[in-house]
Amino acid sequence: MADEAQAYKGYVLPYKRHTPLREEIEHQLFKDIIDSGIGVITDWIPSESLKAPGTKPATLEEYGIGQSWKFANNNDETITARIKIPDYAFSNPTVSILFGWSSSVTDPGDDSKQARWQVEYLYNAVDSVMNAAAEGTAVDNLTVSTVAHGLVVSELSTPGLSVGDICMTIRLKRRADEAGDTLDSDDCWLHGLCLKIVTS
Repeated sequence: MADEAQAYKGYVLPYKRHTPLREEIEHQLFKDIIDSGIGVITDWIPSESLKAPGTKPATLEEYGIGQSWKFANNNDETITARIKIPDYAFSNPTVSILFGWSSSVTDPGDDSKQARWQVEYLYNAVDSVMNAAAEGTAVDNLTVSTVAHGLVVSELSTPGLSVGDICMTIRLKRRADEAGDTLDSDDCWLHGLCLKIVTS
């Protein structure tokens, strides 16, 4: 496997990761993708790499053969993450949070069973204040799967990056205490998240 290679758009990418040549080729490819307006998605951050500080943390627990964060009903629980903005994220892109989640409840197909999710975000450049208040919030009512514990991949959008931004802090919260959350007494589980970066 180590001797094999992966071809993409005329470039040959060795399977071995993090070599200077590979990083340079990937940088150029991602630059071409972003400049074309297609966009990129960063590496998936698995549930066990997320944190849950604060007075109402979600609970990391065994879920299937892995681990996921449980967001209990009517408890307004949260997780947080700090994500490095990729070096190739330029050309004034917009940023969305993509996250995978599930619930034991099923939707009958009429969008009547929804969880209300909220993300607060803070962008930081060098010398900007890391513990500042969130600069914005996005919230939406998102429908569960028609299959019990079926994976749902949802997206919450934020404004575009500013020049010099290199880090993004997010706080993802299930607003189970609000009317838009219609899962009654059912819990939700978060399995991971990533950034979606698209040129404006």
